[in-house]
Amino acid sequence: MPHPRLLKRENTLILVSAVFAVALAGCSSSSVGPLPETVTADESSANQPFQSSADTDDTAAAVTEANDANAIGTNTASTLAGINSVATDLGLILRASEDNRTLYTSDDDPNGLSTCTASCALTWQPLLANDQQQEELAGEQAVAEPFSLLAGLSIITRPEGTSQWAFNGAPLYQFIDDLAAGDVNGQGVDDIWYVARPFAWQIRLDESGAEFFAGQGSVNTGIDVADFRNTDLDGLSLYTFAQDTFGLSDCNGICADQRPPLFADRGARAFGGFSVITRNNGTAQWAFNGMPLYFFIDDANPGDTLGDGFGGVWFLARP
Repeated sequence: MPHPRLLKRENTLILVSAVFAVALAGCSSSSVGPLPETVTADESSANQPFQSSADTDDTAAAVTEANDANAIGTNTASTLAGINSVATDLGLILRASEDNRTLYTSDDDPNGLSTCTASCALTWQPLLANDQQQEELAGEQAVAEPFSLLAGLSIITRPEGTSQWAFNGAPLYQFIDDLAAGDVNGQGVDDIWYVARPFAWQIRLDESGAEFFAGQGSVNTGIDVADFRNTDLDGLSLYTFAQDTFGLSDCNGICADQRPPLFADRGARAFGGFSVITRNNGTAQWAFNGMPLYFFIDDANPGDTLGDGFGGVWFLARP
């Protein structure tokens, strides 16, 4: 199976081979700030396995079609909240299923609290919840799969007393200037508003039944250029590098070409043991328990674990 090789031509990244043979599938605040709109450092052009991606607007069913029995927590829709995870040019984003409008979060909001009131709430309209949804949420989450969309949902109380949906602690909003279904005009506004996203990881089981982490859906590459934004890494295994130190990646250049980082989206928030670190080229990367997370270029299919134990320093990332 061919693997990605990227050439740099006139400061533009050119995709010259397929990234991975993976079917398209549904991929306290800890934001490190906005990632660069474009990244031109040598490392960035060497370490990112891009696949050009058109805006598919797939349904949640199509997004999860490729997942198999060894995947846990990959459902990407919540009928209770009326939210879907949809593949777009910006990667996987959350949308309200009723009108297909994009959902956003604000870096100004602490976990579980909305600071967008008065005139702000007219521009950024809260996604409100009702009393029945509040009553049903606890019961639904009691049986929710780990890291599923449902597992990340919560309902907060706004300053004026109404109830609002949140994901991973971040209140959810719609942008008044999104005039058509699927618009993402709010992305990056004031460097604090970003599209809401599902978790970028899932749990899978190895042959012995032991759990390990894998990518979920179309994973952010760290560059906001539509043709180079996304890589289909759904279900591909995640690894840690023993030579990394807490919160710091030592895998750059050629190393990162073979071990692509699990990049974090702009506006990403910590969750449980997951945090966001800054790489040496300024891009953001997910870490688990302080250890940066990577893929392995030779893992061609979901469930492959060819990188486990490699060189005595690369190991599957496990809960």
